Amino acid sequence: MKKEEWHSQGKSTYPEKSKHLARPTSKNRASENIDVSSPMSNCDEAALWYAVNREVCTRPIVPTLRKQFCLTTLETIKVIQAADAIRAEAGR
Repeated sequence: MKKEEWHSQGKSTYPEKSKHLARPTSKNRASENIDVSSPMSNCDEAALWYAVNREVCTRPIVPTLRKQFCLTTLETIKVIQAADAIRAEAGR
């Protein structure tokens, strides 16, 4: 199939690359404390969600949180640590 025919059918020049999803960019996470006057970051939201829903969270945890909150692996590990701290402060 010629390149012109491929484009006329509405297909990408490189069909194998069209299957790959772009990795979401991470936001600046300068503060680890939750600031109630500003919108919550994905990490803060994920930590609070996981602290509350730990027992019902689908396993394996890291891929589940990464997908649900668009996090990197490192961010996900920090989220789990923050959720553990939240649960410890709550006395659970």
